[in-house]
Amino acid sequence: GSLFKLFIYLTGFENGLKINDVFIDEPIKIANWYPENNDSKYRGKISVKDAFAFSSNSVAVQIADYFGINKIIKNAKKLGIVNDFKNDLTITLGSQESTLLDMTTAYATIVNNGIPVFPYAINHIIVDGNIVYKRNAPEKKAMFDKTTIENMQFLLYSVVNEGTGKNAKIESLIEKTRAYNMMNTDNKFFIGGKTGSTQNNKDAWFIGFANDLVIGIWMGNDDNTATNRIMGGNLPAMLWKEIVESIN
Repeated sequence: GSLFKLFIYLTGFENGLKINDVFIDEPIKIANWYPENNDSKYRGKISVKDAFAFSSNSVAVQIADYFGINKIIKNAKKLGIVNDFKNDLTITLGSQESTLLDMTTAYATIVNNGIPVFPYAINHIIVDGNIVYKRNAPEKKAMFDKTTIENMQFLLYSVVNEGTGKNAKIESLIEKTRAYNMMNTDNKFFIGGKTGSTQNNKDAWFIGFANDLVIGIWMGNDDNTATNRIMGGNLPAMLWKEIVESIN
């Protein structure tokens, strides 16, 4: 679903897209494809920030069409999405499946200022009091420039602060972000995330970060049938908030 929009906007920022650029959120046609917004609602003139915050399918496809699907696929693979991608614009709305672990890892890299994050299960092994194995994380450099990463973190913050992810909003972390950015020359975001839903409510996702935590949630039926109107912005976002608040 809309989780894939991360790669679209990231690619846009790499190639000159600006936070305040304006698009027309309206019904569009690409060849014989008519990508629609959720509930067929459109906002007209809309900034890049708001298009991401409110998860406009129309604007996402327009950006992808302008900057090119191959660049987007390259960035998705760079962030660990190892699918054999179809070379068409439908993938911009998440038409290809991916795992929760892979998607959460991709988001974690953005939260980690563009430095790759690798999931692992074993930190060290002790036998008879001796460490026989210890994981040594390789030193990695950021894969994207600072402005691109900061823009993406701001968009993720906007989703939770005012967009489709408001059910995940934790006021203390919103205020922490505002206070930091008022007092410092650089910008930091202590909360953010993205909702994702697929057609017929078969899948509902929310991946978000709170301070140093990155948590991904998927809800759906294991037989791939439709859920009872579960969307990324309702139960997954609400569960995410409950988990974060229980940890903190």
